[in-house]
Amino acid sequence: MGIERQITRICKQTAVYWANPKSDGSGGTTYTAGREIKCKWFDETEIISGLKGDAPGKERISNAHVYVLEDLDEQGQLFLGELTDLSSAEEAAPELIEDSSALDKAYTIIKTGKLQGIQGKDYLRKVYL
Repeated sequence: MGIERQITRICKQTAVYWANPKSDGSGGTTYTAGREIKCKWFDETEIISGLKGDAPGKERISNAHVYVLEDLDEQGQLFLGELTDLSSAEEAAPELIEDSSALDKAYTIIKTGKLQGIQGKDYLRKVYL
């Protein structure tokens, strides 16, 4: 069984993904419309390094890592939940998503990883938030 098939079996959670981050010219970011994707989300804090644009050896804290079934954009946004959980304003601007729970917000994808399977036909994709 290929790695993608195994990951597909565990990706039972739904997340909303906002892709194609672009500067809006006034300090903010715009994205394509949010859409639902399947994932497996782990709320685990870990220290990561080697991020694009960072000085060598600089470390950052990742609040979660998420297995996904497709390539996602660094600096894109992920929210654990469904589109129906969001207001129309939040759907258009993920930075507006706030709740009393620190976990109930959209997170910026700070690092992506992609590992090719043994037979070279499939991939394991992981993003860090």
